Amino acid sequence: MVGLNLCVMYVMKIFISFSSQDQKLVTDLTRALQNRGADVWTYLLEMKPGDSLIDKINTGIKSSDYLILVISADSLQSYWVTRELNAAMMLEADGKIKVIPILIDDSKKNLPPLLHEKIYADFRTDFSKGFRDLRIALGLAGMTDTVFHGTTTGERIISDDTYLEENGMKVLKRGDEVYVDMPAQKQYAKITDEEAEFRTEYFVAKWDNVRNSLKELKIDLTKYHPTYSQNDVLEELERRVGEIVQKKVTCKFGAEFILFFDAQGKFLGINANEHCKTSINVKTMEVNIQPSIPK
Repeated sequence: MVGLNLCVMYVMKIFISFSSQDQKLVTDLTRALQNRGADVWTYLLEMKPGDSLIDKINTGIKSSDYLILVISADSLQSYWVTRELNAAMMLEADGKIKVIPILIDDSKKNLPPLLHEKIYADFRTDFSKGFRDLRIALGLAGMTDTVFHGTTTGERIISDDTYLEENGMKVLKRGDEVYVDMPAQKQYAKITDEEAEFRTEYFVAKWDNVRNSLKELKIDLTKYHPTYSQNDVLEELERRVGEIVQKKVTCKFGAEFILFFDAQGKFLGINANEHCKTSINVKTMEVNIQPSIPK
């Protein structure tokens, strides 16, 4: 007889109750929760033409582990938010769901009496801090509560004040921060639950771990060299301003850019108009410029 091992993975289900006026923040919140592995229910994701609104909402709430109530001046006036909250509070009394309020404006004084005793996550001034408080309340893992991959012994859990060193990589976790040093590759990273900062010889990048998007990118262009196709060029003009050489390149389809060099010919930077498409190749150390053509 062949044995069968089944592994069932628990996926947290979260219902978000909110006013349509707060849609932008809820979109960011939904993405952040999904990035942590949660299954999120909002009418923006679930409702389709012809669906019964009441049936869908009832099913969504009953199948959820948590209801996140987005508190704002608009949501407190919303008929549907009120109905969703009332339904969730009844289920919470039976231990079938937990209601977690998050505050996005100064409407706390207008809360319904049933919510006065609940502690809220504060999103009013800092989304990342508010999400951290919410994540902890939900019991979701943070970016630094991870498994360290790539060791010869397999995966290893990074706990507080852990130091690992293997294959030239050094990893240190100190509190809520993880540091990764790869001296041979001249790469270094500092990772928190909210942000990851990566440093290399050629650029510094900051990544928003909550919204899962690039926050900032600084590139040392002096280590690169510019490339562009002569087939795109209509005219090239060069002039010297003090110790700086400026090369103006006019291309097809309205593209135009200026390259800056020092007196020794070292590339200093580029100023391109909105009709240019610029890409950087860190392997070949090239900055490529070409006309931007809509697809």
